[in-house]
Amino acid sequence: MSKPELAELLDGREPLESQLAAAAVMQRSGRAIAVLPTGAGKTLLAALPFAAGLVPPRQMVFMTPLRSLTSAQATALREQICLPPGRPWQVRQQTGAVPEDPLFCAPVTVTTFDQALSSALQIAYSTARGRRGINAGAILSAYLVADELHLYPRDQALTTLLWLLKNRPDLPFLLMTATLTRPVAEALAELLRADILPPIGDAD
Repeated sequence: MSKPELAELLDGREPLESQLAAAAVMQRSGRAIAVLPTGAGKTLLAALPFAAGLVPPRQMVFMTPLRSLTSAQATALREQICLPPGRPWQVRQQTGAVPEDPLFCAPVTVTTFDQALSSALQIAYSTARGRRGINAGAILSAYLVADELHLYPRDQALTTLLWLLKNRPDLPFLLMTATLTRPVAEALAELLRADILPPIGDAD
């Protein structure tokens, strides 16, 4: 997808080189790891390939490690992505404090990792037992974004997430962090058969 086409989704704002690189990688492989500094535009970097239709799922689940981050991410996604008329772009939050999308029906759901992963495993306490399969199906057929990966509890949520992604090779995802070392990122990429996005300045 060209820079002007992505700029249309940003209401005319020019996309960053890292966002262009992410769009190309997600279109090609659909599984990527982004190690970029804070302020590098990672939220839109994750959303643009989905908004542009470059990844096949009809839903995006954007996971954060903290409830306090979901509101800011949801606001950014609502206000900074501009789709053409006739294409739905609804962003909802799903946390214990803001339960807007308990069945993960919206095109974009911003949620905490515990809500998403417990739903994928069909053990979400916030969901009636008879509906847990619905939630699992939504998560396991979505484009998954894991923001601030370094803050996920290593022996709990992170292990579960990596197991899920490793054992579902058709599940598109983007893991984002500002702090992983290159060797760790490379090890994760090999484990998950994912691409590592180029550092800022190396997109060409």
